[in-house]
Amino acid sequence: MPRKNSSLSIRWLRSSRHRDGGTVLRDKELSPSVSVYHYLEYPHALAIFSENRLRLASPAGWTDPYERRWYERVFNEPSPIQGTSTYALCWSRSRFDAPAWRMVGFGRTNALVRIRCRVQSILTAASALAEQRPGEFFIGKVRYEQDRTLLRRADSMLNGEIKDVTRTAAGLLLRKSPALRFEREVRALWLDSEPQNKGLFLPIDAQSTITQVMCSPHAHADVRARIQQEFDKFGVQVVDAAAAPG
Repeated sequence: MPRKNSSLSIRWLRSSRHRDGGTVLRDKELSPSVSVYHYLEYPHALAIFSENRLRLASPAGWTDPYERRWYERVFNEPSPIQGTSTYALCWSRSRFDAPAWRMVGFGRTNALVRIRCRVQSILTAASALAEQRPGEFFIGKVRYEQDRTLLRRADSMLNGEIKDVTRTAAGLLLRKSPALRFEREVRALWLDSEPQNKGLFLPIDAQSTITQVMCSPHAHADVRARIQQEFDKFGVQVVDAAAAPG
């Protein structure tokens, strides 16, 4: 007997839908009013303000070995999902997360900053993209499951035991090992049938969408001063995580 569709354990609520365009869906367990956080090198954060857009990247470029193997198993094996173009932007629900600064910053050339915005602002940006381009946008909490359960889900998909390809793909990209539960991750995903590119952009008004920029507590005082000087161009006050970790 076929197993249940792996997306059934995530209840998707439609946020918007556009004729001849795309659909925007939200995980019912993720409130639109919740703030989420994204860590990135500060030049990339400056680009968000100068270009007024958020970049979703192809998971094929993920450097984490665990993440890369899971993506390749799900999307590179022959299945109905193969050929679906996928883009992702990872966020966290953790407001206080000192270890994240070190983990995300490992091996980086530039100092990190953390941007904050509300889920509703991301949904609004996705709706603007969906007006212009067919596809489906998903934003949801990552579920943490044992490896054997993850493999069973992947096998079910590879065996063709699915009905909705994009929801299944999104559901599988919202699964990780319990060892990573501390991340409290949220993922924004865009899936469509267009040729895969390295990235896809969500149009935003950065001044209203980004509600906080915080500098790494590990940045030297001179670096923090330089970062603040750069963000002064946009009228943005950068919060010092060492002084105000929240």
